[in-house]
Amino acid sequence: MQKRDVKSKNIKIDDFFFKSFPKDPLNSAITFSKKFSLFEKGDKVVVAVSGGKDSVFLLYILSSFKSKFGIREVISAHFNHMTRGEESLRDEKFVISLSEKFGIKAIVGKARRKLESEEEMRAERYKFLDEVAKSENANKISTAHTLDDQFETFLLNLVRGKGFFSAGGILPKNDSICSVPVVRPLLSVKSKDIKSYLAKSNLPYILDSSNIDMSFMRNKIRAFLSMLPDDIYDRMLSGFFKFWLGTLAVYNLLSEIYQKNQDVIPKFLEIQIESFLKGEKLSFEEIKKSLSERAQKRN
Repeated sequence: MQKRDVKSKNIKIDDFFFKSFPKDPLNSAITFSKKFSLFEKGDKVVVAVSGGKDSVFLLYILSSFKSKFGIREVISAHFNHMTRGEESLRDEKFVISLSEKFGIKAIVGKARRKLESEEEMRAERYKFLDEVAKSENANKISTAHTLDDQFETFLLNLVRGKGFFSAGGILPKNDSICSVPVVRPLLSVKSKDIKSYLAKSNLPYILDSSNIDMSFMRNKIRAFLSMLPDDIYDRMLSGFFKFWLGTLAVYNLLSEIYQKNQDVIPKFLEIQIESFLKGEKLSFEEIKKSLSERAQKRN
């Protein structure tokens, strides 16, 4: 059977993705990065580092195996949300110390106002990462989102009543958030495999108490998933990875068709495609509102 690539938003998907990925987290990240063309030779990359296991792993592999990813230089960037007092300061000091250990320049930012919600924290964090990329003349920003994060985001979107395109979740490469592309090379990697890798490599990381704060819906979902037997959860993650790749291929195909001929796409899908291309996810209520507003303009 002849292979056919579907291209949109700098994403390439072919038949390879319906085969298994390497179980080793390093090789999985390398394979995923190459297949999605996340890095290019000579890239200077700002790595978002919280100090947790996933970001420590990302910083380690991108700095220690630069040639395998095609990276020229790595910079560590830590944003202190100033929400957990001494613990926030501990995180900041840890990231600075770890970066020095890896021989990497570390840049720290601090919130200038009280951040109340997850949305505010995310917005300020990406604003800081973008400022670092500009000041350091970096051409990529990398975050440590894993397959577990992707699955949680999918469930979170279900809870929030998001539309059809929300199953695309966290994109491997997003050009809409910052002035340079934001790439996620760990989206094929399971968090448990990262934990095992760090233990074998004697690499330290810290725990964030906000991850068990049940006022956040994501933490409630994570707590629910933690009650599942390990083998069931592991199979769910593997199955979801294949499902996500398939849905992403469909989204990109629809986006490609839409960009060539908008008239063949139903209006309710057109709205979601436009949102998807901007890296946004709409709820059905937002979609209905947009449909109504467009209908009124036509009348």
